[in-house]
Amino acid sequence: MVKTLYYSGGEFKEQVKGEALATLELIPDGSDGIANLNFNGNVGIVKQRTIIRQSNNLCVSGFKLGSGEMIGRNFKLVVLNEAEVEDKLKGARDSFKAR
Repeated sequence: MVKTLYYSGGEFKEQVKGEALATLELIPDGSDGIANLNFNGNVGIVKQRTIIRQSNNLCVSGFKLGSGEMIGRNFKLVVLNEAEVEDKLKGARDSFKAR
């Protein structure tokens, strides 16, 4: 069962009203699985790093669904647009050094 979590209001949720800043698609595969993180729209670099950190934590400890089921523990995190995150980080570092 693939489960999608939405990042809004500083945390991941099963459902969200309005637009989420990111989605985390949890794909179980036996005792582990893959968690695909995707950012929506124009999310700032600081917020992206926060979301990645929280996603990593979720992939270690898991997420308790409303049904009581635990999902996400020992999953491998894949940041789908990681190159863009790294490019933004590099650009921010370069502009700071230029000052």
